[in-house]
Amino acid sequence: TDYYVFNLTYDDNVFVMSGGTLHVHQSQGKGGIFIASTEGNYDVTGGTVILEIDDNEDFPITSRAPFWNVILRRTSATVKEFILKEGVDVGASDIDLPAQPLIALNDLTIEDNAILNANGTDVKVGRNFDLKTNGTYTAAANTTWFIGNQNSNIYARNNSVPAPLKFYNVNISKEQTFSPGTYRTVSIGNTGRSTDPNNVNNPAIEIQNNLIITKGEFNSYRDRKSVV
Repeated sequence: TDYYVFNLTYDDNVFVMSGGTLHVHQSQGKGGIFIASTEGNYDVTGGTVILEIDDNEDFPITSRAPFWNVILRRTSATVKEFILKEGVDVGASDIDLPAQPLIALNDLTIEDNAILNANGTDVKVGRNFDLKTNGTYTAAANTTWFIGNQNSNIYARNNSVPAPLKFYNVNISKEQTFSPGTYRTVSIGNTGRSTDPNNVNNPAIEIQNNLIITKGEFNSYRDRKSVV
């Protein structure tokens, strides 16, 4: 097939989402979601995009447009990935589009058994990054950004292992609050993890390369974090 399951092939295609739910169930070989719309041709202010693997195919994602909330879900017994990758020969005109950052302007949730393979492509989150107990985030050599005008929490919910959530680079680039000189924060969310710094399972996240705070604050509270 020439098309992704949800497919906007051309630069001037329009994608507008202000609420509701867009649920894409599988990729059917070519890919799951492809949006080539350029800036000015998309407007996202709300809604939830649920991307689901319920077959035995990987689920490529290639989108210039951001989303509001993104939920990644795998209900198939076959271990397959959501992967950020280029789109090649898409549509009747054989459009090519390089791999695009996955942007959740509000929350990004990786559910149990789901795997997000960023494949070295950036991921940007406006509010919460929620990795469920048996979810997996494979960053490769990318940067995970925390952006926007909301406080963010990072939830790594598997409390039985150290640092179940591994980033490569993290860049915090938040907006100011209503108080001049005060910026929005990024915090390690409370999942019931041990707060004893001597407990091997205390670290919730590992940053394998650089932590960059461009604008904002980073709060780890009593959790250790590993920057290697």
